[in-house]
Amino acid sequence: MTQRMRPWRLPMGVAVITLVTAACSASPSLTPGSSVARPTASASTTAEQVLNGQTSLAAGRYQVDPTLLMTVTVAVPAGWGAGGNWVVTGPKGHDAPNGMAIRFYQAVNMFMHPLVPADGVMSPPVGPSVDDLVSAMVNHPDWTVTGHSAITMDGYSGQVVHVTLPAGTSDGTPFNLFGDADGPQEWGWAAGQLFDIYVVDVGGERLVVDAFHYPGTSADDVAAQSTVIDSIKLTP
Repeated sequence: MTQRMRPWRLPMGVAVITLVTAACSASPSLTPGSSVARPTASASTTAEQVLNGQTSLAAGRYQVDPTLLMTVTVAVPAGWGAGGNWVVTGPKGHDAPNGMAIRFYQAVNMFMHPLVPADGVMSPPVGPSVDDLVSAMVNHPDWTVTGHSAITMDGYSGQVVHVTLPAGTSDGTPFNLFGDADGPQEWGWAAGQLFDIYVVDVGGERLVVDAFHYPGTSADDVAAQSTVIDSIKLTP
């Protein structure tokens, strides 16, 4: 298992926890700047703390995956958890019917057929820019995309794409979001799973933040997830 294939969520349902929350297609309050009242996450601790698979996090600010090509920190409420060093999960975990999580990574390429990774990745590969990746998602015939729009994250420009995973997605047949010739690296595992996929240019490097949840995730939890997204700080 490579560094990018983090040992967090295996396709057959083996889980240490889950960018990687949850996001939504037509769900409320996952667009930055929403006026929905949101619970606040305390920043009483310092960013020197690093996510490291903690089952239950104290409220505060944490650094995400120090191997990323930018410094990423995020403030989380008490009771959330961590999946390795690259995922924060809500208080109800990351699985259906009511879980959620947020994952942080740098996508390399996409699959020709996300439910059949053996068919290989796109060739030529997806380009390096935000627009390259967003265009590939929006125009891929196997992706159910219900909208995308421009956003800023901590002052850096990007786009958010809303995705619903299709029928046929399961633990045994995951929907492979991103990966390379070595195989899938980020995926979803439930039909109807909802993703908001934020793609941001941070000083010339592309960062992906995917926030996912399910139709059964409560509105309060989705609002809390959006608050965590709004707390992200980025340094090139």
